[in-house]
Amino acid sequence: MIERRVEMKNETKSIVTIIEEVCEDVCENYCEYRNTIDDYGECDVQRESGECPLDRLN
Repeated sequence: MIERRVEMKNETKSIVTIIEEVCEDVCENYCEYRNTIDDYGECDVQRESGECPLDRLN
């Protein structure tokens, strides 16, 4: 049990970091517009409306 606490303590991340990682994962793997990303990292939704729905989480 003590070993697990040490492992968890070493893997502690901020909430912001976790949210950013989840948003990136959703964008890259699950978003229906993931195949429309250009060289600047913007998809069709961002180019048309300027705002990604995942930005609300950040």
